[in-house]
Amino acid sequence: MKLQVLVACVQENEITLAEHMNISTEAIICNQCQEYSYKEFVRRGRQIRAFSFDERGVGKNRNNALMRAEAEFVLFGDEDIIYNDDYEARILGEFGKNPQADILMFNVMAVESRRTYENVRHKRVRWYNYGRYPTYAMCAPRASGRRMCGFRSFSAAARNTATGRTASLSTTALKRVSKSMRPRW
Repeated sequence: MKLQVLVACVQENEITLAEHMNISTEAIICNQCQEYSYKEFVRRGRQIRAFSFDERGVGKNRNNALMRAEAEFVLFGDEDIIYNDDYEARILGEFGKNPQADILMFNVMAVESRRTYENVRHKRVRWYNYGRYPTYAMCAPRASGRRMCGFRSFSAAARNTATGRTASLSTTALKRVSKSMRPRW
């Protein structure tokens, strides 16, 4: 099993961003800026591909990353997340325990101003409560993400997933901090 982080960002230096986020898996960084470019680099022995687009819209940015993803599992990230050192093992471990899941959502610790709904136990996500979970807390098998037909209809797909196959919640595997806080490396 292989995990790939898909990062949506705006006007960032991709190398510095990967360090700040503590990315230790393969990753695709899609940067909204004033140019079209592509570069690859290696961090901690893993390939990171960075795409820059002169386009706007977080959904478009996430779709650009999703269509280029190659790993079995994709983790959606934002530019202000800092991952724990063991995030890959925790996430893949949860998919090992929940092989039927289309999406796993993880509690993400956030600064007070960005707090979202937090779960203290595993439970199924349904159409009426999926909207309280942010995209950066979601991890999915790549095939599930592609079946969702992109982020424009991501919410509807989450609704269908909840009524069809299990989308469950897991323990905390990620950290989220505001840009104003210092990186933890």
